[in-house]
Amino acid sequence: MKNNAGLAAVVAGLFIVAVYGAHRLDVLTRNRQEAQALERIGRWPYLSSLAARQMIEKYGPPQGILADRVVWDFQRPWKRISVFNTDASPLEEVVDYDGPAYKFEKPLLFPYGSRVYAFDRELAARSNGEELNRLCLNLADDIARGHRTAEDARRFYLKTIELAVSGKSSPYMERLRFEVPPEQTAPYPMAHY
Repeated sequence: MKNNAGLAAVVAGLFIVAVYGAHRLDVLTRNRQEAQALERIGRWPYLSSLAARQMIEKYGPPQGILADRVVWDFQRPWKRISVFNTDASPLEEVVDYDGPAYKFEKPLLFPYGSRVYAFDRELAARSNGEELNRLCLNLADDIARGHRTAEDARRFYLKTIELAVSGKSSPYMERLRFEVPPEQTAPYPMAHY
């Protein structure tokens, strides 16, 4: 009986050591990935670097680090987040989309370089920040469903930005106003990064 209790204690101890070791390895890997990302984005233009730092703070280190962008996958509601090494509109966020995206034959352009693309049952917004991306995607959904024209959406965009600058919030900037499918399709394979 004593041998069984001793063996159980050894097994439990080994299990604890293995769990702790796996946790430490995960923390070290995340720290290394974050350091690599911060080193890379430190040489980028200010706006891109700022957007990347904000995404790292919010979502942790990116899964992909390339010369021209850093990438996160499956950070709900986003299917993919990319911050590009560019002087304008560095943040692109992608969601799976069940709405009538076929209505967008070309990118939907908003003021200040914000834009929405539709492709392969996805909507992607690219701007200077998450709030603007949510605003763009919500307006694109309104257009796709026939609730607004493109021109009306541009006017609404400008009015919403004007109100945001004065300190007022809008549900169009706070969250996506349409349902993102719960089972998102796989993003680019990790080897792509």
